[in-house]
Amino acid sequence: MKLSKDAKDVQTPDGTYSADDQTITWPIDFSAKGEQTFKFSYQQPKSYVPVILRIAAGTVVAGLLVLGIIAALAARDRKKAAAPSGHPPLPPQG
Repeated sequence: MKLSKDAKDVQTPDGTYSADDQTITWPIDFSAKGEQTFKFSYQQPKSYVPVILRIAAGTVVAGLLVLGIIAALAARDRKKAAAPSGHPPLPPQG
C-alpha cells in the first residue's frame, strides 16, 4: 500500500500508519486462539538532505574564512616588502 506524503493516520487490514511519529505498526498473532498479539513498528528513516546541506554550507564558509586569512597574510607581507624598515642594509658578507 502506497501512502501519500501528507497521509494522516491510516488503518489497514495489515496494520496502522501513524502520521505523528511516522511509524507503521502490524499486529502479529502467535497463538491459535488469538489470545496473544505482538506489535511490530517500523519508523521511516529521517531525510539526510538538510544535514548534507548544512555540512556543505559549513565547508564553504570555512573555505572562505581560510582564503580570507591567506589573503590578509599575503597583503601584510606585500606591505612589509614595499615599505623598508629604515634600517641600513646589511654589509656584504665576504
